[in-house]
Order: sequence, then structure tokens, then C-alpha cells
Amino acid sequence: MPGLGRVVTRPTHFEVALPPVTFSDEFRFEDGTTLTSTSALRWRDEAELRTTLAVIGFAAEEIRKTPDRPGREFVVIARAV
Repeated sequence: MPGLGRVVTRPTHFEVALPPVTFSDEFRFEDGTTLTSTSALRWRDEAELRTTLAVIGFAAEEIRKTPDRPGREFVVIARAV
């Protein structure tokens, strides 16, 4: 990494407990500093996605399936109400 030197990355955690999937990665820098990044992802079906948008003040104009991953991912076009 320019300005920081070599960074070694390794996965340290992966858990599938649907609906969330949680994973962590460790980043070790040349100076000995270690940072950990943890993320959780949650997938919604179309009905839940529309409901969530409405609850937070958006209206779904269109929800499309992605052409390269049909049935696995959505493209959402929404507007504030």
C-alpha cells in the first residue's frame, strides 16, 4: 500500500446465521498495527424490501432483477415521499 508498506490481510470469521451473514478480516501493517473489520450483510426479498423502503419514507418506483444475477440481487429505483 503506497505510503504504508505491505499490508497482510486474512479472514478471521465467517458465520451464516440467516438472515445475516457476518464476516471479519484482519489487516496487519508493517509497523505492527493490526485492524479488524467486521461486516454483516442481510438480504431481503422483494416484499420485505418494499416494506422497508416505505417505513423509512421512500416509494419504490421500480425494482428490477439484475441481468447478470437474476433472482439473487435487485436494482432499486426509489424516491422520497
